[in-house]
Amino acid sequence: MKPTSDSLQKGAIVVLSSLVIGLLYTLRTAHVQCTIPSGQRYERPKYTYYGKDFPPELEMHVPLTTQVFDAAREYTLYADDAWQSLFTRSNGYVRLGDVGQPFAVAMWHQLHCLDGLRDALKHGREGNMTDEDVGHIDHCLDYLRQTVRCWSDTTLEAAERVEMPDGTARAGATGIGDLHICRDWRHVTDYVEDNYEIWQPAAEPRRPV
Repeated sequence: MKPTSDSLQKGAIVVLSSLVIGLLYTLRTAHVQCTIPSGQRYERPKYTYYGKDFPPELEMHVPLTTQVFDAAREYTLYADDAWQSLFTRSNGYVRLGDVGQPFAVAMWHQLHCLDGLRDALKHGREGNMTDEDVGHIDHCLDYLRQTVRCWSDTTLEAAERVEMPDGTARAGATGIGDLHICRDWRHVTDYVEDNYEIWQPAAEPRRPV
């Protein structure tokens, strides 16, 4: 049964919106500089994808794009179909190397955690969360905390007057309308979907834990 309190729903949506902004921070590009000695030619390392012999990220070029943050009305607390549409057919997994070693792409692990927090907000008031559910949420909260700090988005968000639930007002930033420089997630999604077409006969991994 869904909570009926307007204040509960508004509070949940505010929390969820904050998490969405935090998640999108992870899509910001990182600029990596390297110096190659004069006269030497850079050669891309070759990986076997056995054990720990694999690159730190997908070996693909991800172009930059911009996005003005908005209040995404379609991704609300109870919009299960909209949230499910964010996942690829492989649930964000790819298979790489000659034997098709499975890997989770971090963007979908983060989306999975965010969706898990949404589900907890939706059902937590019903009192049917198990200790295992709480442990999963604890993992997701800490995982997203580390992800946001890792990318350290430095976009400036203008502070404005924000009305608080108790009727008072103070300076705050919603992030809505601010321009961010992002890695283009659409290219990453296309890559993962193309990879699925190659490896779909193989057993599909589950969602990230």
